[in-house]
Amino acid sequence: DAILGGGGGGGGSGSGGSAGGESAPPSDDVVGAIHDALRDVAAKCAAAQVPLHKFVITKQLTRRPEDYPDASNQPHVQVALRRKAKGDARDATQQGETVPYIICVDGPGVVGEGEKPESAAAAAAEDADGPAAPPPPLLAGLPLASRAFHPDEVRASAGRLAVDLEYYLGNQVLPVVS
Repeated sequence: DAILGGGGGGGGSGSGGSAGGESAPPSDDVVGAIHDALRDVAAKCAAAQVPLHKFVITKQLTRRPEDYPDASNQPHVQVALRRKAKGDARDATQQGETVPYIICVDGPGVVGEGEKPESAAAAAAEDADGPAAPPPPLLAGLPLASRAFHPDEVRASAGRLAVDLEYYLGNQVLPVVS
């Protein structure tokens, strides 16, 4: 509903027009409206008109992150483990806590093939207020869970991480209207 501009529940039967007339628009009109809405959402995403917080997915840890047998396949567990390894145990790393994450792709500032990771880390250290973090790996071809990052990591990445718009449009927006 919110994606399509919220329509209310279907207009009712008291419109009084033709005998046996339909109150619902023809299915071609509905499909066209859905396609228009999806194009609008995609255009807003591509134009960076959607705030980062709209892409955040949250999931609760049902056990300690290190106790998941399939941790490598679960985005929220990967984020919790990475934050715990960095010493950020205060934020969403314990059983019962909710882990926010964003699915990412390589951003325009990612380390390229011809560039040494050390130089990117040094550049990030100059730009960052805190200690230098190593640049993220190249994300192309990695499984979904390996492309999940905490919103703070995305904000602090200096352009090395970008929202995976294809993932969100195909897996978050399209299923809602299907």
